[in-house]
Amino acid sequence: MINHSSSVLRRFPARTLQRGLCLLALLVPGCSFLQEGSTVQSGSSFSDQHVYLSSQPIYTVSIHALPTLDTPESEIIKADSFFDGTVQVVDKSLIDYTDISLISASERPGEPGFYNLCFEFTPEGRARWDELSRSNENRSLAILIDGVFYRAFKPRIFYSSTAQSIMVDGPFDCIVADKVQYYSRFNYQKHQKQEAAREKAVQTEERQETLQTTVGIPAENGLNVSETS
Repeated sequence: MINHSSSVLRRFPARTLQRGLCLLALLVPGCSFLQEGSTVQSGSSFSDQHVYLSSQPIYTVSIHALPTLDTPESEIIKADSFFDGTVQVVDKSLIDYTDISLISASERPGEPGFYNLCFEFTPEGRARWDELSRSNENRSLAILIDGVFYRAFKPRIFYSSTAQSIMVDGPFDCIVADKVQYYSRFNYQKHQKQEAAREKAVQTEERQETLQTTVGIPAENGLNVSETS
């Protein structure tokens, strides 16, 4: 569940300053922000170790419906807006970072320093996007980053039955595109590790219950099941 109360994005400067920084990124060699045709590598100022030690995924993306007149009030939240104020969105996300294995940024034609985002989905994420894009055709959805509203967009439909990625139309400024692109792979890896640990815990509990049933030894006795198998 996305934490709406604290967001990395609230520390970002105003959009006017961001635009200036984006232009600077295009003019100054070695700038850490995205440049034309570039992709973010592990040489970013944020170390891999920092990401793995972080207690929560960061720069996470989620897609939400925008409320209609028929949306129950109990399902609507006010999300802080990246551009000040708040925006009403449906609380339950349609897509979140666990559905996305990788995000890459692609510069928008004729808009230096601003980007579209390409989502590569897990099989489950692809199925969810396919459903939401068809059920929300010609409707706008909201994209939130760390629970903060960034923009509304109209979802594209997969161009073929085998496509695994989709373009989300911006503009996303270079700072946001940089960080979202860089952290997406770590967020997904973190999710996979959490799922593996959860599955292992369930298997261990099942083995303890089986041992208790067949041998009659209570699991709370502290028996290490792995040592008996």
